[in-house]
Amino acid sequence: MNQPLKDTAFYKFIDEHFNKGTFTNDDVIAIMIPLLKNVVDIHHQGKVAMLHELSSIYIDNLHFKITNQALDVKLNAYRFEHYFRSKSSAFEITGEIVASLEIGDEVNRAMAEKNVSDANSIDERQAVYLLDYKCFELAYDHHDPLTDIFILGMILASLSLGLDFTNVQDLKKFAEYRKQLYYINTKIHPAIANIIFGMTALDRNKRWKDLHEIIEKLQNYRDYNPEVEYDLSMMIDEKSKNRDQFIHEKLRNRLFDNSRRNRLLYFQPNLKFLNLTISSVPQLLNYQNIDPSHIFYWNEDISIKISNTSSISLNKYLRIEDNPYIVPTLDKIRLESNKDVNEYGFSQLKLALCNLNWYNTKENSTEKIVSPLLLASVTLAKKKGLKDQYTLEFTDSDVEINPVLANMLKDLYDIRLPDRVQLSDFKIEDIYNLLKAQIEKTNSGIVLDHIDKPKIKLIYSQAKQILTQFNKRTKAKVAVKDLRNIGYSYQQENFQPYGLELFRNYVFTQASSLEYLINSDIQTNPHFYNENNHVEREFYQLDEGESNPFRWEFDCCNLILGNFNYKKMSLVRDYNHVIENGVENDVFRSLFNALAQKSFKTEVKSENTFTKTFNVVASDPTQNNAVKYSETGQSYIIQGPPGTGKSQTIANLIANYVANGKKVLFVCEKRAALDVVFYRLKNQALDDLCCLIHDSQADKKEFIFNLRETFNEFTNAKNNFQQVENSRNNLVAQIETEINKIGSFHNFMNTAIAPGSAYTIKHLFDILISNPYKTQSVHLEQLDDTPGYADWKNLEYVANRLYEINKETNQSEYFSNHPFRYLRNDAFDQFTNLSEFKNQLESVLNSIENCIERLEFIQLPKDIVSFGDSHEFLKKVKDILPFFDHNIEDLLDNNSSLFQSFEQDINELQKLKETKDKLAKQFPYWTKELPETDAKTAFQIIQNNESSFFNFLNSSYKQAKKQVLSIYDISKHTIKPSLTIVLENICKQHDLAAQIENIEADSRKKYKIGSIFEIKNMIANYQSQSFREVILLAQKLSVAERNDVTELNDLFHNSQHILSKTLDNFQHLNLTNIEKILSDINNKKSYYDLYATVFEDFRSCHPSVIKLLKTSKINIEQLQVTLAEKSLEKYYSIHYVDKKHNMDSLHVSIQKIKMMYAELMEINGKYIVSKQISKLKELILQSELSTAGMTSQEKDKKKSITDGRKILENEFSKTIRFKSIRELASSDSGQIIREIKPIWLMSPLSVSDTLPLDSGYFDVVIFDEASQITLEEGLVPIYRASQTIIVGDEMQMPPSNFFGSGSGNQDDLWTDPSGEENDYFSLDADSFLTQGARKFPSIMLGWHYRSKHESLIGFSNASFYDNKLLTIPDLKDHSKTSDEIIVTNVKEAQTNYTHILSKPISYHYIDQGVYLGRSNVKEAMYIAHLVKELLTHNLGQSIGIVAFSMEQQNEIETAIGLMCIKDKVFENILEEEYKRVENNQFVGLFVKNLENVQGDERDIIIMSTCYGYGPNGKMLMNFGPINKRGGEKRLNVIFSRAKKSMCVVSSIKYYDIKNEYNEGANYFRKYLQYAELVSLGQIESANNVLSSINNKNSVDPTSQITNQIENELLKLGYYCNQNIGQSKFKCHLGVKKSKEDEEYILGIVIDDNIHYSNDDILEQYLLRPEILKSNGWNICQIYAKDWLENKPRVLQMITSMLTKEAFFDAVLVDTNTEVEIDIAEEEIQEEVQNNFQRYISTANGSSKFWEICNQDNTIIIQYGRLGSKGQRMVKVFDTAFDAQREMLKLIAQKVTKDYTKE
Repeated sequence: MNQPLKDTAFYKFIDEHFNKGTFTNDDVIAIMIPLLKNVVDIHHQGKVAMLHELSSIYIDNLHFKITNQALDVKLNAYRFEHYFRSKSSAFEITGEIVASLEIGDEVNRAMAEKNVSDANSIDERQAVYLLDYKCFELAYDHHDPLTDIFILGMILASLSLGLDFTNVQDLKKFAEYRKQLYYINTKIHPAIANIIFGMTALDRNKRWKDLHEIIEKLQNYRDYNPEVEYDLSMMIDEKSKNRDQFIHEKLRNRLFDNSRRNRLLYFQPNLKFLNLTISSVPQLLNYQNIDPSHIFYWNEDISIKISNTSSISLNKYLRIEDNPYIVPTLDKIRLESNKDVNEYGFSQLKLALCNLNWYNTKENSTEKIVSPLLLASVTLAKKKGLKDQYTLEFTDSDVEINPVLANMLKDLYDIRLPDRVQLSDFKIEDIYNLLKAQIEKTNSGIVLDHIDKPKIKLIYSQAKQILTQFNKRTKAKVAVKDLRNIGYSYQQENFQPYGLELFRNYVFTQASSLEYLINSDIQTNPHFYNENNHVEREFYQLDEGESNPFRWEFDCCNLILGNFNYKKMSLVRDYNHVIENGVENDVFRSLFNALAQKSFKTEVKSENTFTKTFNVVASDPTQNNAVKYSETGQSYIIQGPPGTGKSQTIANLIANYVANGKKVLFVCEKRAALDVVFYRLKNQALDDLCCLIHDSQADKKEFIFNLRETFNEFTNAKNNFQQVENSRNNLVAQIETEINKIGSFHNFMNTAIAPGSAYTIKHLFDILISNPYKTQSVHLEQLDDTPGYADWKNLEYVANRLYEINKETNQSEYFSNHPFRYLRNDAFDQFTNLSEFKNQLESVLNSIENCIERLEFIQLPKDIVSFGDSHEFLKKVKDILPFFDHNIEDLLDNNSSLFQSFEQDINELQKLKETKDKLAKQFPYWTKELPETDAKTAFQIIQNNESSFFNFLNSSYKQAKKQVLSIYDISKHTIKPSLTIVLENICKQHDLAAQIENIEADSRKKYKIGSIFEIKNMIANYQSQSFREVILLAQKLSVAERNDVTELNDLFHNSQHILSKTLDNFQHLNLTNIEKILSDINNKKSYYDLYATVFEDFRSCHPSVIKLLKTSKINIEQLQVTLAEKSLEKYYSIHYVDKKHNMDSLHVSIQKIKMMYAELMEINGKYIVSKQISKLKELILQSELSTAGMTSQEKDKKKSITDGRKILENEFSKTIRFKSIRELASSDSGQIIREIKPIWLMSPLSVSDTLPLDSGYFDVVIFDEASQITLEEGLVPIYRASQTIIVGDEMQMPPSNFFGSGSGNQDDLWTDPSGEENDYFSLDADSFLTQGARKFPSIMLGWHYRSKHESLIGFSNASFYDNKLLTIPDLKDHSKTSDEIIVTNVKEAQTNYTHILSKPISYHYIDQGVYLGRSNVKEAMYIAHLVKELLTHNLGQSIGIVAFSMEQQNEIETAIGLMCIKDKVFENILEEEYKRVENNQFVGLFVKNLENVQGDERDIIIMSTCYGYGPNGKMLMNFGPINKRGGEKRLNVIFSRAKKSMCVVSSIKYYDIKNEYNEGANYFRKYLQYAELVSLGQIESANNVLSSINNKNSVDPTSQITNQIENELLKLGYYCNQNIGQSKFKCHLGVKKSKEDEEYILGIVIDDNIHYSNDDILEQYLLRPEILKSNGWNICQIYAKDWLENKPRVLQMITSMLTKEAFFDAVLVDTNTEVEIDIAEEEIQEEVQNNFQRYISTANGSSKFWEICNQDNTIIIQYGRLGSKGQRMVKVFDTAFDAQREMLKLIAQKVTKDYTKE
């Protein structure tokens, strides 16, 4: 029965306490944690909690708990998941608000969140918050762990905010301020607010999914800073006036760690540090027996050894035999130090020479704080022997002041200490005095004591000695291990119950009397009687001093050895400088801009870029584009998924920048990445330009020596830059020529067959290849020049439909057999409807029949047969009949008198017209016709008055003249005529016109059938030969017959009108044929409606194509081929050159490019070096130039260069005590150093140690592995350049901080190693890459090279990279099925290791593997055996082991160590493997966990999942970091580490993982499924798993070429597989000798459509085939053009490749680019020296020399005292002539000064 919420214990509890006030943060956590843990336990059972009814929550000691009763999971998310689909592609809808408006006396407006339900019911449109702490998902009958998390989040919010969610106003308030909970409760901790925000998201995709992570963050909320998860630029404090300062301060503060975890402030003994002083005290019962000289503490001897940087034997001092913890601790310290050197390039191993015991009186005046003060750099060496010898060597006489402590003392007490002291100059007492003086200045009353001798204190209590604690921890660890392996049995014959065995082994134990005496922790056994009630045990320990907050101690009697991490403090110095000086930087502004800089450049135009850059390492197009984009000057991101060649890209980026005269800073946290790039540059002889610094202090000496060597080498080298540049330009031109040849073929295949057509020439080849039909020439001839394959898109549908209807209506698909073929294409369109069409056809059929009958009565000439000829003949007869009707037929006879009279009339009329035309031409400038009457009237007036003197008085004359001149332009006459003549002319024209009109009227009356000229034309036409038979017929016709002919003609005319709208070419058919056609059409009139639509579609088709269908028997496939052939024929007729393209010419160009490609990279390296030498010489030259004529600025520059040279030359002459690199880099020598070394490679921490804060110091800073660099660490280097390139992978792990939730360090001696409560806690920090990706454009590297088998990267590609990576198809066919690998005994590794070598992924299932204490012993032991087998068989494969927890990592290391104890041979092999180096890279065996393996790769990766069922037979769904947000990124790191083989060792199967709702767990589950399927050889099923994750790489339809080639190979007895490859990069055909073979002997690549969709010629024609070849493939490239046009030769090539015989002729290249750049300058100097003219001056006691010579436009002068080296000066002139003239002038001047030539 459901209990009302307000009656529940839960509600009563919160209601009662809300009345008392808001809960504190700690109260909230204390109340909630038990409830959260209860729910976690329920989730582990695969169930959900009864949180739908809060009556299930009860109160226990003021803590929330829930009943153990659980519910089954209900999954119905499909019913509401549509709520969370994006409503906009451009924006993210973050919420909806409803606005209300109340109108009354006042207008009230209110805004409220729309996602809150007032009625406490669901909204069908969206997810809503409901009253009573309910989740909307329950209303849809859905309840899973995420539902529980939401309800728990609402409860947590209620407690934290003091809100009652039974009150709708409180619920609305929460929904409104959910992102700013501070406004509800100002005291809520930001971490708790962020957790509430994550738990209460309505959108399940955004809701936090792991309760373990939530519990950890709550328990450690003070250490959890949610700011690191968000963009700082979006979190600017509104009150902050300085935006930049706000961000800088936030980031700087992240660097400080003042917590108790920081051993530099709060030192506590643990297994990572060794107190050498305590360890040197013998375990004696009487302290008086101790020899003080044997105690290891600060003394004069140690001081001398530090000053001389010599070594100390620790075995001399340390009591190793008494203290078993010393050796393992020293080993741990040594290995940790080596690991730091290997991973980060610098050691953090320090010896704390003295401690400061002090008090923070401002926080806790009762707590004594022990902080190391002086830190000396040391190395720890171990020499193996009968007794291992440990040696401590001091590497530097400089001793550092603890920067963390110094910063703390400065902030608290304004005590200021130096950064470093030189112990050769200072004594430790001086440092004490310095600190004492600083303390006294504070006037705080603090006294500083100097402890210079150890103090011994006797004790009579149970002292917590280190030895005791170490033994206790060791026993506890053994107990945990033994607990897993304890023997027990419930069988009757061997009844040993588990509980009894536990008691016997771990409870009922006795200690010996000696143990009891020595070990103060041992208690008397209550089972045994001891008559002594008290045992006194006397011990000693070092005196810790008194507890007095105003008495501090300068303690020199506790020398502590360990790895101290304080490098980040150098970053603080840079931040302070930026903040205090307001330093601005454009990259910083862009990085924290409120808006993104620009859109992602995920797609870059494909083009040849490699000749336009200066690559020195082989690269792919995506890498080339990434390099090319750098030239824009913009900051950007290079997203580099695993194995995509980030280091190659960076090396090329660096080379490209330096080639363009730029300076580069390369930054990476990991040493390996720095070294990889360095050695890539070194392989191209660019190492001389590099400054590789791992540790600014340790590398100082090597830096100076290398700088000196390079400086001398460069200054003595010959300057031949111009020669190298010319050679490179020549080589580039040759390469581009060959690329253009291939590009011509590529473009030809990509050419559209018609403007705007989607079809290309490649499509034509595909069609012609796929269809065996050979086009008939007659069909091609029937098509005109217009149609082609471009018509196919419109025609295909029409033709298919036409063929279908033809079969249905005429039993034949061919339209040429159908009567409707005679119909016009628009026949149906000529009529209003089909009924009219039908009627008209029937009508014309009747008319034709009538014509046939009536023609029988009129005998037409025999040659008149067709409808057109008959109609034409009848029309002529009809036209000539009027002559006979009016009895003037004699006009048709030239000899008749009537015709003669007619000729006379024509001639007379013609003469009159000619006379009139002649008169009109005399005066042609009339603009308007003058009527005859007006012309004659005007003529009379003008004629009578024009010659009169007083005509101007005659108004009639003036008016007449004016009117005439208004319509006649007399001005156009050169000599103006009189108006009388003009008017007389026009009057005559009028008279002639009247005569002509009269004659014509008389002619009409006389001849009756028309005007005289019309009759003339008719006669002329009828007198032609064609009318002879017409006249003869007409002469025979009677009057009645004449009428019949007229009617018959009209009948033909009407028929023609209808036929012209319906039939094609009917004019040439005889009437009988027309009658038959019309009859046949009429017989199929029931199909008019079907064909009407088809004929309508004919409009979109070319007429000649339709004509071909009507006239030829051609099916759809033949039609398609014919059109394709026609298009190709037309193209070749215009572009005949393209017909020459073939595989032979392509092969020649490809081979030439291949050879020149390697040569180009080599000459690029020479170009860069020679250019840098030239620039350095130019810089040196500036320092030698005369100051004469220089501006002040030029003089300052010369002085700066000169001073810089002096500084460097001074340093070069030293052997010790060099200046710091930062000092050299910051002074005048810096510009010369950067010219010698334009490439600097270092970690972010080294940047701050080494380089000045100057944005102009470099041109670009490039970051690698940026996902592992925290934002606060990555920001500082950007202040050294104006451009930043960030390289990394967002899908890899972010930087993380780890610490124990208990004491803070799992190596502390006072923590219980078996305790589950000490689970480590990780904080994922915001990476520099993440922030950069928010703001900068991005380019992704797309080719994956690391994995030798696609299966190794296939899962990551599908899951994390959207299948965008191009992976290399496997040479081996792994589809051969095999048995499951089930491990029952760990020694089965002796045979199972072969599976690792034979499969890309092998899945080793550990039967009965038990998961306990975050580790799995059986898995660890099995892995140890695998490692032994792999190493002892000397396979040469590098090995890496990755565990899913730090505990499992330790378990594996322990298991391997135990095997070494048993097998010394294996121990020696293992020791060598740990130190293995190849190609200057460390590739030795490592054992790591998923948190620290990023950046590593090995041939074989052994992955220990360690998870499994516990001793109780239950399996928890707690997969640690995997369950947490971003857990999938950790998985991605592990899954992508293997180069050749992945060995999965697991005690579970994929189906054991139940919490699929968790993203990380779901990916883990799918990977295990995928890995097992690959291991079993079920590749198709494995690929189906990938498709279920991402189906973007679905297989394209196989091309016909592939099928045809496969058929040819099958005939030869070979076996083939198609489309090999998981990514879009495929090998189209893999050829094997037989199906059972594992390896392909030939790979065939086809130029499919994907090939031509990429315009990068280098990638398509060289890179792809070469990548396959480099992975063992024997590759044959086949082009569609060759397969169509020269198939036999292609088959011959395939056969040759199969038998590995040479097919193509050898290709030779002559580039003539040999360049020598290392010619010593001594030769040049000798030549120059021989050219010097030497003059000496000895007059008046002088003893000087003066030398001069000129080279081209330069004069070199050397001068000084005889016997000295002298000085040198250089002058440069515009021309060589000017230089020669100046030299003669200077010689003349010297001669006048008593200098004589020697």
